Amino acid sequence: MSKIVVYTGLFTDDINQIYGILPEYQVDGVEFICYTNTPHLKSDVWDVRLVDLEFDNPRKTARKYKLLPHKYLSEYDGWFWIDNSCSFNYNPVDLYNHYIGDNFDISLHRHCDRNTLSEEADICSIRNLDNPNIISIQMNKYFNELNYPNNNGLYETGILMRRNNDTVIKFNEMWWDELNQHSVRDQLSFPYVLYRNSDIRLNAIEETF
Repeated sequence: MSKIVVYTGLFTDDINQIYGILPEYQVDGVEFICYTNTPHLKSDVWDVRLVDLEFDNPRKTARKYKLLPHKYLSEYDGWFWIDNSCSFNYNPVDLYNHYIGDNFDISLHRHCDRNTLSEEADICSIRNLDNPNIISIQMNKYFNELNYPNNNGLYETGILMRRNNDTVIKFNEMWWDELNQHSVRDQLSFPYVLYRNSDIRLNAIEETF
């Protein structure tokens, strides 16, 4: 049986303020790990790991742990990231085995509201989810310089299952490189990196989470 870890990140620009929750679960045989920079976050279920805030933007520090589990959780066969705004209704091991199993490397949900990267970029800019200039430079690179096809699909990364293998590690590293250079909105870089890694065996979940 594969050794799976469920992990998340909860970072704040004020260590006395906690933004988000850690739902408490009772699941035998599953390890829950949360990376945070606030010593005030406590849990009876989650292994709360206190780490430094690496970047001025707390979200970027969270993204580094999200995108690079092979650097921090290399001892596991599979990684199950869940945003701290989400919670489980089913056993995460059952979900992992169902959606990854023996045949896939990565599994996540297709986007329930939008279909193209350009739509997602427009929404992120309009809602000021990140600096519109940074997003514009990133999209110009993908569409104009690298001829990325806009109809290549869009995904929601709040729930993300990955197998620990060399193919996925290569994907993780490239994904982090893109995010580190451009927007912290990881849903903008994910489809481009997937396009560049055609050997990834993706299982796109059609139902919304």
